[in-house]
Parts: sequence; C-alpha cells; structure tokens
Amino acid sequence: MSVDAARLHRDSLVVDGHSDSVPVHAASGRSMGGGDTGAAHDGTIRHLRGKHAENRMQLDFASMRDGGIDVAFCAMYVSRDWNNELAVLMDGIGVLFREADAFQLETGQEVRVVRTAADIDRCKADGALGALIALEDSDGIQRSLNTLRSLYELGLRSVGITHNPTSWAAAGLHEESSGGGLTQFGVALVEELESLGIITDVAHLPKKGFWDVAEVARGPIVSTHGNCQALCSHPRNLDDTQLEAVAASGGLVGMTFLPKFLSDSGTASLDDLLRHVDRAIEVMGPEHVGLGSDFDGGGTLLASAADYPTLTETMLSHGLSEEVVRGILGQNFRRVIAQVCG
Repeated sequence: MSVDAARLHRDSLVVDGHSDSVPVHAASGRSMGGGDTGAAHDGTIRHLRGKHAENRMQLDFASMRDGGIDVAFCAMYVSRDWNNELAVLMDGIGVLFREADAFQLETGQEVRVVRTAADIDRCKADGALGALIALEDSDGIQRSLNTLRSLYELGLRSVGITHNPTSWAAAGLHEESSGGGLTQFGVALVEELESLGIITDVAHLPKKGFWDVAEVARGPIVSTHGNCQALCSHPRNLDDTQLEAVAASGGLVGMTFLPKFLSDSGTASLDDLLRHVDRAIEVMGPEHVGLGSDFDGGGTLLASAADYPTLTETMLSHGLSEEVVRGILGQNFRRVIAQVCG
C-alpha cells in the first residue's frame, strides 16, 4: 500500500453502512472480539436460529480496528424470526452492548454506540470504535410506533422498511410482482422515523415502495447497501431514476460488496466495484456515494473488515481525488447522519 493511500485512509473518517455481523456472532457463539463467548450468547437469537458453523466472521471489533473502520452500522435483521422480531432485535442490541464492554476490558479500546454526528467525531478524535444500531426489517418494532420511540432511546438510528419478505410497512423485494408499496402504517412509519431522527433505509424495497417513500419523505433517502442497476440487473440495485431521486433528497447509496450485486455473472472484483462507484458518481454526484459492505451477509468482495485499506488504495489508483475518496469512505455518511440524527 502506498504511503499516500495509507495516510489518507488513516486520517479519513471511515463508515461502513451495513453489516450483519452482530446477529451472526450471536448465533455462532463467537464474540465480537474474537474467541468463544460460552453461555453469554445463549439468548433469543441463538435459541431461535441454532448455532451456526462459522468459526471466522468478516467483521468484529478487532478487524474494524485493523481495517481503520471508525463506525459500522450494526444491522439486526429479523425477517426470519416470525412473531419473535422484537425479541430478536432486543437480544441483538444486548449482545452489542455486552461485547463492547468485554472488548474494552480485554483490549482497553472503547466501543461506543453512536447516535449523532458529534458522537462519531468524538470516536474518531479519541480512537474509539463506533457502532450505529440499525434494524433491518421494520417488523422488529412489531407494528408499534411507541416501541420505535423506546428503541430510539436505546440508540436505534437506522431502520430498513423491509427485508425481502413483506412487512407490516410495505411489500418486500420478493413481492415486487404484486405491485405493493407502502401500507398506511408504512406511511406513518416513515413520518415517525423522520420526526425522531432515524435514517429511513430503502435497501430492500421494490420500486413501488421506493417511490412511495420518495413521495412521503421530507429528508434524505438512504440505501445502505445497493449498487447500480444499469451495470448489474439484480433487482436490489437502483436504476438511474432512483439514484437521481436519492441525490435530490440529499441522501446516499452505500456501494455494497455482494458479487451478485456487482456483476450479472455472479463473480466480481474491485474493478467491478469501481465501475459502480463511477456510475453512481456520474448520476448522483460524488457526495451521494458511500460504502455498505454487507459483511457477514454475503458481502464477500473483501475477505474481512481488516482489508478496508485496499479500497482506499484502489480508489486512488483509479484516479479519484482525495476529496472524493474521503467522502466515499465516510464523510458522506457523516453528513447524512448529521442531517437526520443530529
């Protein structure tokens, strides 16, 4: 890695807009600091999903530190947990708090739940790692805006309207052929998210739902992990009109590391990721592009979070300016967090 790339990566704010790592760690019995947790993870997620076979996950606190990731969106996905969504969400949040305390005791490095852009700035200044609590599939609030408010007090700052199945709020991606969009509850949910100061994530919405959100939303629209449909036809990717709407809202798209979202062949390289970055910049402008790896959820373009510096070197070698690279690495996400969450 070149000296300039290493310096830029070290000095930049680095934000990963999506990982599934906390619930995967909880199901596997592995800790976010490495090693086995014993009975500590014997909670709702482990009980409902059974022990996974993974011995090595892509993102934990040590690999975040080694890869220079300052803040990771820690998504609690609940779509497989019918009638137990809220319990799984609460268990995942508890695992995150427990693991943050354990990592600090073991290494001396603090892990903080971040709620605002100022929290992120303090983490960067103090050398602490930041975790932003995210919900993937709004069924985690079990159709209660009162529960959403309670979760906000715990630190929830990003909510995906759906996962692939249909939720109380909207048709999921797997129901795109039905033409369903936001329900009446979904409209109220988007309005409440904006009122509280929680990011509205459209990553798993089909087009009808996306455009319903675009009509209701008054603030930034965010797709935390998706790419450009013009380059890869996967239905989770956004077409140019959607990208333009995201930019017009002041939001962003986190370019994701899933090979099937990068290339129709299902295999991909960093060059493919840069093709999507280029397209997103061309359509939206560089200030609306971020990164959302989907580590531990299929984002295998990089082996682990420790490899993040490779992205910085690749973007610089590709000819992107330092200013643009800093934005993509994290400043663009920080801007949206500041606007939405404070």
